[in-house]
Amino acid sequence: MRVVVTGAGGRLGRAVMARAQESGIEAVGVDRIASVGQGPTIVTDLCDLGQVCSVLAGADAVVHLGAIPAPVGYPPTWCSATTSWDSLTSTRRRRS
Repeated sequence: MRVVVTGAGGRLGRAVMARAQESGIEAVGVDRIASVGQGPTIVTDLCDLGQVCSVLAGADAVVHLGAIPAPVGYPPTWCSATTSWDSLTSTRRRRS
């Protein structure tokens, strides 16, 4: 099983990556910055639908934990809504 974990560099994302690897699950991390020591990480802008579609191709599951940790200057609805929409849209496109 291949699981993509968005926000893999964050506190919760690191814990999910570690647990997945302990369980023998192929976990691929996705984050704005490369994470060290958490398994394979793909640097991705979750607000870019093309990048999201590419990184989710072939995934059996997605654990969407990606968010902006300090969203100063961003509209409140934009921070999580855009990344969630891109993740869901790319999953739907892949299944169509």
